[in-house]
Amino acid sequence: MPKLSRKVKDVRKKLRLKKKKEKQLIDFYQSRLIESLKELRIPLLLLHFPLA
Repeated sequence: MPKLSRKVKDVRKKLRLKKKKEKQLIDFYQSRLIESLKELRIPLLLLHFPLA
């Protein structure tokens, strides 16, 4: 029985690490997306001013 519980703990630990990594990836991509949107928004604003 103790062996089994250790295995379960290992699996949970791996899952937790995986979730953590996925969250880090998502956070990273979100920040990259926001940055690129900011970079895009500046030219868009510049394009809108002559029209306004």
